[in-house]
Amino acid sequence: MWLDTGVDGLPILFVVHSLGGLVCENHERRVLECTKAIAFLGTPHRGSDLASWATIASNMPSSEVLENLTQDFHIMLRSREQAQNLSIHITCFVEELPVSIAGKTFIVVPSKSATLERYPYVTIHADHIGMMKFKEKNNDYKSIVLQLKRWIKELAVTETKLDGTVGPAKSGSNTSNLIGVNVPRKSVSYFVTRMDIVEELDKCLLSKPKATSVVLLGMGGSGKTQLALECCRRAEADSSFTAVIWIDASSPATIAQSYSTIALKVIGGSQSLVDVEESMAIVEGALQQQKGEKLAVLDNFDSPKDFQEHSIQHYVPKATNGSVLFTSRHASSERLGHVIRVSGMSEDESLDLLLQRPISEATERAQGLAIAAMLGYLALALDQAGAYIRAQCPPLHDFGSHYRRRKKKILEEVPEQWEYRRKLGETERETVLSVFVTWELSFEQISGSKE
Repeated sequence: MWLDTGVDGLPILFVVHSLGGLVCENHERRVLECTKAIAFLGTPHRGSDLASWATIASNMPSSEVLENLTQDFHIMLRSREQAQNLSIHITCFVEELPVSIAGKTFIVVPSKSATLERYPYVTIHADHIGMMKFKEKNNDYKSIVLQLKRWIKELAVTETKLDGTVGPAKSGSNTSNLIGVNVPRKSVSYFVTRMDIVEELDKCLLSKPKATSVVLLGMGGSGKTQLALECCRRAEADSSFTAVIWIDASSPATIAQSYSTIALKVIGGSQSLVDVEESMAIVEGALQQQKGEKLAVLDNFDSPKDFQEHSIQHYVPKATNGSVLFTSRHASSERLGHVIRVSGMSEDESLDLLLQRPISEATERAQGLAIAAMLGYLALALDQAGAYIRAQCPPLHDFGSHYRRRKKKILEEVPEQWEYRRKLGETERETVLSVFVTWELSFEQISGSKE
């Protein structure tokens, strides 16, 4: 029916449940070419545990049919990825609770079957049927809706025209739009939601009454910047603020550059503004004109000693109905507002980030937890160790001895495409952040010297 409407070529976002996901994977090529994102809810991509399925559907595809479908789907995905701007966003949602049918209790689609390699997955605390029928807007409901809103927002940035070409979406010349200005778009490819911290951020900044100042405080590599980015994404998707701006607070120089970038967004033009006070005045004027509530993120305020002429409060934009979120590793930042401490990840979060796939057995879980404990449950260390394991392929049970022998090399080595980057000092060049570099920066700030 859709192919006969005359609108083929417009972007499609699929939300599919159970066997409906297999129908989606087996769609006509014209449909898949227009597909921009797919949310798979409890879809059996692999034919494991067919005995459970037999209880529900007598016409369940065989294991061989499922494997062929998945293989063909992956071939299509790889070909799309090789074409510019044509990759498909995919997230798999996995049921956590069993169903009880005909006297049997079982997980209908186990995580091993419900996930796709190289794509993120999110667990839903519901059974196979309940994962698509929510009685209330709980965290599981919000996680699905938030993912859909993110995709819709990205589709608004680039649109597929009726001739199949991809280009920028049409937009007006309204430079007063300050939603997401200067917010880094290089978020990590695999983000693990730390619900305790995310929920506290939501309570402080996305609910009413909003806190005026919040501080994410933790050691280098604990994941503060990624949590702040997640807060911005949730704020944009939830329309909680009429303005969201991001300021690199590493030093007065990076703050000046951030304000210059945001001011140019307001007034138009491409020439950098030199005077930080002028840039701040432009940005504050635009914020005052915005109705509603505003959020400013001051990221990487790690070195208060660099702010001799003016304190960090001088650089907080002055606007009515404004909230500010700091990220910092310096203990003195506790004075800036309500503190949310960012320490090590939980065991389940650590395993998720380290392996980035479902755990197959109890032995693997124990081995993964041993590695996580060795790395102090630190987000950056876990992500970096996981990348090293996937690249070098040491067995999990051998990683401990491997790490002890080659600790410095492992802590320094990162993949070529590594999202953790930061401008250091007054240079425009971004430095790749490994655990080793991050800890080295921390020691420099404590001692006041590079020696």
